[in-house]
Amino acid sequence: QQTYSSPPSCFFVSIEYPILPDTSVISSQKRGQETSWKIKVDFFPDIVYYGCVLLFYLRGTVMEFIFHYIAVTLYPVAAIVICGIIAWVCKHLFMELLGYKGYRAVLAASIIGTPVHELGHAGMCLLFGHRIEELVLWQPWAGDGRLGYVEHSYNSNRLYQRLGNLFIGAGPIFSGMAVLSLLLWLAFPDTWSAYTAALGTIAEGNGSVLKIIGTGLGMLPDMIAEFGSESGSVWLRLLSVLAMLSVSLHITLSPADVKNSLNALPLYLLITLAVTAVSSVFGAVGLVLGALREFNAFMTAMFTVVLIFSAALAALALLIRIVKNSLP
Repeated sequence: QQTYSSPPSCFFVSIEYPILPDTSVISSQKRGQETSWKIKVDFFPDIVYYGCVLLFYLRGTVMEFIFHYIAVTLYPVAAIVICGIIAWVCKHLFMELLGYKGYRAVLAASIIGTPVHELGHAGMCLLFGHRIEELVLWQPWAGDGRLGYVEHSYNSNRLYQRLGNLFIGAGPIFSGMAVLSLLLWLAFPDTWSAYTAALGTIAEGNGSVLKIIGTGLGMLPDMIAEFGSESGSVWLRLLSVLAMLSVSLHITLSPADVKNSLNALPLYLLITLAVTAVSSVFGAVGLVLGALREFNAFMTAMFTVVLIFSAALAALALLIRIVKNSLP
């Protein structure tokens, strides 16, 4: 008969039976008219016992690994998710405050915003090796309510293409950020140069996310000041602002986009787990987290540009609603 060494007392399992069991009885005690029997189970297979002991002594390392795993998982997508949520809230707030006129404004803005939205999907399809079956950039009078769409196919046996679904769904955020940045650079070069310079200073000093957002929000008064300046074309600035507002209304993700991204979430979690494990074994966690932190800071900086115009639309709708209600 094989003998197992007794584990520490914290591993004992006490089981109470209302009647006397046949074996392993340790003790009993009277409780009124009832007798409660306690059994102490100290039979543990070796692998479970030593695994528990190892986990107990390595609990600090395990918690550190979990923290690193969460950081590696969130850094690449945190700014994207937050950007999508805030843009969606601002768009629906705009439509709610203005009612039918808000819907008409969104529809009018779709002539610019929808092609940018769909090109974001298409660009990510090409990047991750998906085949584009059909691309419709704009169809404002479609019976199904879709202003545009991208139909694509991929080989489900290829992990790279399966992972691409996560970023294809979020493609409009990347394309929207790119167009907003390009328009700012073209129409408001002084404001854009000051913003990028400030971001460089923040990056060198390891500034916080709130500082990055605060710097981005500081662009708004600079843009207003540059709008009235004599340098450059006023018409270019006006058209650029209208285009940026249109893009901001359509940078949000549709339910189909979110569903498509969630299909790749389990694979993404497994990949980030593998990255965390490998970097922990080779002592490169700091290097990985540093690179991802810089990427997240960059995405936050770009997201702030979206935040400015999305919030401006919501504020404009609120102002119109207040003025309208104040009129007799």
